[in-house]
Amino acid sequence: MIYKQIVQKFHEEVLNERCYDNFFLYCHRDFTFKSNDDRCVFGLDAFADHMNDYQQAFPDLTYCTENMYQDGNCVIVYWKMKGTNKAPLRYYPATYKRVELTGCSFFRFKDGKIYENYVCFNEYEIPKQLGLLQNV
Repeated sequence: MIYKQIVQKFHEEVLNERCYDNFFLYCHRDFTFKSNDDRCVFGLDAFADHMNDYQQAFPDLTYCTENMYQDGNCVIVYWKMKGTNKAPLRYYPATYKRVELTGCSFFRFKDGKIYENYVCFNEYEIPKQLGLLQNV
């Protein structure tokens, strides 16, 4: 049960409130993050840089837990992400449109802290909902 609470606090404080000072309260010093087919990022600085792209493009970006399951030292979270695109995201221009999509995150714990976080979502939903892709 405690692992689910750690994941929820990580989502609320680190992702939604952008309180990266709390990162090591929840994450192991050897933290690894991977999103879809992106390269792995290791540690706080690389993770914050990765998230910064999304958080600048969607300044009101929030993650809401839809369902959460725990098995041993692993937690799976089904989440919904919402935000308004107010700045460019990589090669996509700002559209000022709202995006809402769902995804799944897999967390594995080591020494009582999040050691690995793998995220999967349909990356084409973002440009599609921004009106930048048709028929995808």
